[in-house]
Amino acid sequence: MGKTVPTFGKRFGNLIRQKREDLGWSFAQLAVAAYGDDGQGGESRKSDVQKLEQGHSKNPNARTLKRYRDALNLAQDDIDACRTPQELQLAQFADALFRTITGAVAQTQVSDDLAAELSQRYAEGNPDSFEAALTGLRRALEVAAKHPSGGNLDADVAQIMAEVDRLNNAGDPDAAANALAKMREDMRAEEQRRAAAYLAVLDRSIDQAIVTRSVDIAAQLVAEKVDRETPDHRQRFAALRVVRSEWFERGRYKGLNFDLEVAIALARMSLTQAQDADQRGAAGNDLGIALAVLGQRETGTERLEQAVDAYQNTLMEWTRDSAPMGWAMTQNNMGNALSTLGHRETGTETLERAVKAYQNALQERTRDDVPL
Repeated sequence: MGKTVPTFGKRFGNLIRQKREDLGWSFAQLAVAAYGDDGQGGESRKSDVQKLEQGHSKNPNARTLKRYRDALNLAQDDIDACRTPQELQLAQFADALFRTITGAVAQTQVSDDLAAELSQRYAEGNPDSFEAALTGLRRALEVAAKHPSGGNLDADVAQIMAEVDRLNNAGDPDAAANALAKMREDMRAEEQRRAAAYLAVLDRSIDQAIVTRSVDIAAQLVAEKVDRETPDHRQRFAALRVVRSEWFERGRYKGLNFDLEVAIALARMSLTQAQDADQRGAAGNDLGIALAVLGQRETGTERLEQAVDAYQNTLMEWTRDSAPMGWAMTQNNMGNALSTLGHRETGTETLERAVKAYQNALQERTRDDVPL
């Protein structure tokens, strides 16, 4: 096996170590010269010098090269000597890009350090086409120049944006990207915390609607909770029906008329969300059942009449041809509602309609198919 060729970063690191030792400087002293006084005699940045000398960075960026070139008064020939012919050609390519866009840079708020760093990156990304590299570089500079700090931003966000600008202007776009990534991570965590808190507030608000007996408000809050807990809008219809069923079952078996009223409101919401005949039929049948159960408990006939209307509308969606068992079930349910309604009226017309509905149901619910 052949020997591994040292990277440019390794060769540049050796150059830096040699120059530092020639000057008799410590790591901390070079850190101060390269990065500025940190108030600790360079102790906070000396590890950066050590990593550079050890070649941890395979290809130091333009900003890093400039720091150490200025700190150690290096000649460009010294740096170029660390490069292979291919690396030197790429560096010259990047330098040509930088010189080409110097005039454009002067018209923007983009610093020379950032422009030099971006020139290097676009040279590496488009080594075979100067025009492609130049086009991409110009666009990158336009993007970098269009984000002035401030604006209508939260103070903490504005502070991070200003730091991103500072890092970009210092020619360190990777650090700027890391700062933005950290901000996104923090904001996602805060968003999740606030979402959980909002769900808790929703639950308490639903309870409060029960306390104040506010049917419409309770239904709206329940529907909002379903929407928040069901990101896929295609699943919301089914999810809302499940929750409606819970309110209906409590109302039916625990004698809670309020819960039945909420179930009725949720069924009406389901109808507005239904996307096809099958869903409209299911929602309409749900509505009719809840209205009928509540109507049986009341002395008047309004709820029962509304239940009959709901079933008739359902039969327009669940036809005998398209949904025979759904059609039969709805006919049976309508017969129940008409029977209760007929016992509260004088005359036999409504009871006769109930009989007809039951007879319709028996056309599909035959003794052979549905013996029970």
